[in-house]
Amino acid sequence: MAERASWAVQQVSGVGVQSAEDVRHSMAALWTPAGAVTSRSGMVPTGTAAVPGSVLATLPTANTTVHVQPFRYVRQSSRGGGTYTMILDSIKDIDVLNPANGGTAADPSNARIDLIIAQQSDTFFGDANSNMVVKRVTGTPAGTPLDPTVTGSADYVLLARITVPANATTIQTANIANVALPSAVTVGGLLPVADATERAALANPFDGQQIYRRDLDWIEVYDGTAWRAPAFVKTASNASITNPYAGQYAQNTTDGQLYRYTGTAWVPARGIIAYGKRTSSSTAGNPTNVLRIDNVSLLSGRAYRVFTCAINLFGTANDTDSLNVWISTTGVAIAGDPNSSQLSGARAEGKLINGGGAAVQAKVDTTYIPGANQTASFLLTGERNTGSGTVQVYGDNTASPILLMIEDIGVAPPNTAVIL
Repeated sequence: MAERASWAVQQVSGVGVQSAEDVRHSMAALWTPAGAVTSRSGMVPTGTAAVPGSVLATLPTANTTVHVQPFRYVRQSSRGGGTYTMILDSIKDIDVLNPANGGTAADPSNARIDLIIAQQSDTFFGDANSNMVVKRVTGTPAGTPLDPTVTGSADYVLLARITVPANATTIQTANIANVALPSAVTVGGLLPVADATERAALANPFDGQQIYRRDLDWIEVYDGTAWRAPAFVKTASNASITNPYAGQYAQNTTDGQLYRYTGTAWVPARGIIAYGKRTSSSTAGNPTNVLRIDNVSLLSGRAYRVFTCAINLFGTANDTDSLNVWISTTGVAIAGDPNSSQLSGARAEGKLINGGGAAVQAKVDTTYIPGANQTASFLLTGERNTGSGTVQVYGDNTASPILLMIEDIGVAPPNTAVIL
């Protein structure tokens, strides 16, 4: 039938009476949908120490009995519409091996596999009763034992498999293989899923549906097209973020870097990407090499600020000294080397006007825009530009250390200069 009698309406001449199936349809509307009029089967999650519906051996001393933990399980009917809410409200003990208590003694030669199931019968579909029973299904001993066939209602859930070894007299924890069941929550609730595989198995997700990724410890939202992680996530691998969007940020716990998604790739977010520090003075020379930073990853289309702190240079009177930054993208930067070049704007001069041994302060602050992805080496030098003799760059551990920094300052804008 197409129309179903609605929940809680006034009956008129028998019209409006709900059948058992009508009631199941009404209850199914409260659970996470799996289709237009179907719902997701699963275990209602709890915060209890024992997993709902799990089957446990007797501890600390094993015996013939196993113990099924309380649970609420939502079962989409396989024989009709709507859902059953199957409930075990206290621990149920099931004897596996003792015939006096309903168990089956172990075979002397071969192992067998028993199943622990929760089965919902329904006279609406011709079953003998409408009971929900948590029970054991006894397997057949064999050299390679298989799961036994479950008879009766097809509306059941497998909770655990128990391997009964030949001649077993107790059931140990190692003999029990609990089934990792999916979760079920009410509509709009946060649905826990194990991983991307279980997420992909969600039938007909709706726009705005939320899930909790147990493997990644974050929330994802379905936007009508794809599952998206939140605007900021922490992850050991950027590749684990499926369907990222432009402008999304990720803190990579493997390398400690903050990344931003450009729409096509993950790139380091703005901030200092390379840093060099010296806490002692350079040797006197012309030039004098101060410090170098190698293996700096630079990306095409990004703008980088290359700068120093204010640094003291020592020389002789009336001479002009400078700080310089050299760059090489083919190896180690070397001042004056043909494979190295001085950064445009990376020269800061100061003229010594006092007596010999006096100091002048200078600092470098310039911008570099690579034309392609590069791995660069940066070299900071002090040089004598006029006069003779040497120059020394002064550094002090506490008062004035020498610092060279490379900062990603964002996407490089287009060149809109008007040449005059």
